[in-house]
Amino acid sequence: MTRRLLLHSDSLCADTGFAGVVRTIVSELRDWEIDQVGINHPDALVDHDHARIYSTRGQKDHGGQLACNLYLQRDYDLMLIVQDLHVGAQWARGLRSARVQRARQRLKKTPIVFLFPVDGPMLGFTELVDLADCAVTCTRWGRQIVGDVSTARVQVVPHDVDVDAFRPLGDAERARLRRSVFNVRPDVLTVLSVAVNTIRKDLFQALQGIAALKARRGPVVKVHFHTSGVHQGMNLQLMASSLGLVQGLDYQIADPSLLGAPREIINELYNASDAVLFTSRREGWGLPMTEAMAAGTAVVAPRYGPFEELLGDDRGFLHEPAGLIWTDKEHRGPCWLSDPEAVADQLELVLEWRGTPAHQQLLDRARAYVGHFAPTVLAPRWRKLLYDVAAGQVPAVEGALQ
Repeated sequence: MTRRLLLHSDSLCADTGFAGVVRTIVSELRDWEIDQVGINHPDALVDHDHARIYSTRGQKDHGGQLACNLYLQRDYDLMLIVQDLHVGAQWARGLRSARVQRARQRLKKTPIVFLFPVDGPMLGFTELVDLADCAVTCTRWGRQIVGDVSTARVQVVPHDVDVDAFRPLGDAERARLRRSVFNVRPDVLTVLSVAVNTIRKDLFQALQGIAALKARRGPVVKVHFHTSGVHQGMNLQLMASSLGLVQGLDYQIADPSLLGAPREIINELYNASDAVLFTSRREGWGLPMTEAMAAGTAVVAPRYGPFEELLGDDRGFLHEPAGLIWTDKEHRGPCWLSDPEAVADQLELVLEWRGTPAHQQLLDRARAYVGHFAPTVLAPRWRKLLYDVAAGQVPAVEGALQ
């Protein structure tokens, strides 16, 4: 018997966390028919013989109205919602109304799985998590966020990382990439700055850590930005030069934007870098962190929530944040604020450890850890979870890797 899935996701517009996790899930549902509703993507993002694509590109459909209409019209064995919590909260009203209408018509009940793939602590999500038959987060910390809602129905399934695409290259190739990307002497620390849905203040607080290191050690570091126009409409080049927030910073911008670039190109950028400096407004999982770890590159991030869970004390370089900034106005919860001197301390440690056995052991531990996030490992977990929920069973709660 062929099963049917109704899939809805926001921001399926690039080969990033949302699209990646959807591909992994769908890879285990080859025998299902899929109705895929998505925002901001022009084409099918899944390689599937039995998928129908309903694009809402250019439409204001964050409430999932099209998906709710399909849910009312057709019978499905499972409904999967992949959404930010702040967007997902808007789902609850339409979905609850659709469920009531189906119940009145005595139609088949469709189990609902709600995956929130960015695990920042967002506000106003309780109603939707309660409405779902199973909620999924990618970290234990994310599970704690919804823990007060209903811990028994919240699963932890990490995002997968392609450890075949993101991998360490040989020393000679890394040296060549370092020269071609950064054009610096071997003794200079090369830093890749990755800002994901961040805020200007925290990004430049972190970058001031690079300036602080240069004040201590001289011109020993060069930074390369992952994208020319990071989220929230930021033009980093304009801001760095006109606002004067980082004085004397030796930097360059990736142009065109690397968001959605081929994986081999991004892997080369990781391999050209001694460290990835990760700043995030709310997306604590940080897919670039796992990619960098798989590529054998050190990660520097705040000692906070999901960053600490991923890097631990022996898989990366954690700096103490100066504190939290609440952004209640946008219903997206707190953002961590970097301490420039703390960032400088960790970058200086990377500089001093380069080439030592201790540094290589840290990189090896990091790569071994994210090896547990390979698609071949996580795809079967997704298959079991979805089949269990479709059969009306609540899976036993599984924790993330220790």
